[in-house]
Amino acid sequence: MPPKFKRNLERNDLLESKDVEIVNLLDNEEDGEHIEEEDGGATAKRGSNNKVRRVQGQVQDVIGIMKNNIDKVMDRGDRLEDLEDRSESLASNADYFNSRSKKLRRDMWWKECKLRLLFVVIVITVLAVILIPIIVKQVQAHHKD
Repeated sequence: MPPKFKRNLERNDLLESKDVEIVNLLDNEEDGEHIEEEDGGATAKRGSNNKVRRVQGQVQDVIGIMKNNIDKVMDRGDRLEDLEDRSESLASNADYFNSRSKKLRRDMWWKECKLRLLFVVIVITVLAVILIPIIVKQVQAHHKD
């Protein structure tokens, strides 16, 4: 299931749409409906030409806004792809770190076990070196008596 993203509108987006709406409202001259027929249709042509120019201008404005929106969507897509690549890399590094830390923990545990075993052997050896002569003297002294 694809992730859901909330679109954050920028201030320029809102201002551009408000400007277009204001121009449309102020520019509305009843769209040339009050045509005078005394000129033999010349005024009707001028009214329809003004209407066509106004509509073409609005279409050009909409085209500009749509191109801007498409550019923003493409930039957003690029940023999302970069973010996805970085998150995959981070996940891979996290897995590698996890496996290495487990191996290091095992290695350190074995090292600690070896050191403890070495310590026990040294203690036993030292005790043997100290106690064996004492015990031998005691046994020899006890046999002489």
